[in-house]
Amino acid sequence: MSSAAPFVASLDAIQSALPQDKSSLLDAISEGFVRFSAGDVTVANVSHLKFDARGSGEAGDCCIKSGYVRGAGRWVVKVASGWPNNAALGMSTSQGAMFVFSQRTGALEAVLADSGYLTDLRTAVAALVCARALAPEGGKVAAVVGTGVVATLVAQMLPSILGLGARLLVASRSPEAAHRFVSAREAEGGWSTVEVVADAAAAAARADILVTCTPATAPLVSALREAQVGQLVVALGADSAGKRELGPDVLRGAAVVLADSKTQCLSFGECSSAVADGAIQADAVIELGTYLNDGGARVAAGRSIVVDLTGVAVQDVVIASIVLEVLQSAKA
Repeated sequence: MSSAAPFVASLDAIQSALPQDKSSLLDAISEGFVRFSAGDVTVANVSHLKFDARGSGEAGDCCIKSGYVRGAGRWVVKVASGWPNNAALGMSTSQGAMFVFSQRTGALEAVLADSGYLTDLRTAVAALVCARALAPEGGKVAAVVGTGVVATLVAQMLPSILGLGARLLVASRSPEAAHRFVSAREAEGGWSTVEVVADAAAAAARADILVTCTPATAPLVSALREAQVGQLVVALGADSAGKRELGPDVLRGAAVVLADSKTQCLSFGECSSAVADGAIQADAVIELGTYLNDGGARVAAGRSIVVDLTGVAVQDVVIASIVLEVLQSAKA
């Protein structure tokens, strides 16, 4: 007996299947982190491919992640890649797809041809999970470093966490990109004010919540702001070897250092660089899901928290499953 042909979903269909209110996504991704840290999730080692312009194509990089939640119905293999030169071609710099398989039979159920969008979204949602659970009470000043797709998604969703009167600071190596980003956010609304600042250091000096979303290979932020105020720093960019956004003093000065996956973050995340520099000890790093499950304290006066997010396959499993359930229900 032959199995049914896998369902192939386009980017438009995928985006239509996502909930307008992203709070349910935050809940699901947060629960995914908790289950991952509790040992209920199996993930494979992350595979990285880097491409250079000397070959037949343009320079880019690719990340392959896979895993499953025990007792759930599906397992997922995700391929996500970044191609910086695509912008000049009028294409998204993010590309990729998610392949969803049955845990019962191993059959391929669906191909989510998302062009990397679900990876970008679940990455941004992870930053919001941290902001919702860990940001200082009453904190109203957020900053994003970077102006790409993930930074855009963070900036679009963060006002729902911070509430009325929230202010956004934007830092980018390209002043033109920063001003375009500000204009777009002002047109969308949600922020009380949106402002370009000189650089990442200027953003870090003023922000209650700092989110870095760049492919930097050298530190952009060298220190936390004054200790008596406290700050939440969420680093999203160091998702493969050689990438780094935070200097050693940022992690050294934090009261708490969290990692989405200790294995990954101590291998190629911000934590790995800080340990190599002698800024922190590996055993001082706490896994995010454990901290959330234990009701860990949020940022307070004199207490800063740094979160190293390298991206975990459980996020892909969660978001792919949500999308596929909606699409399959619509087909029924």
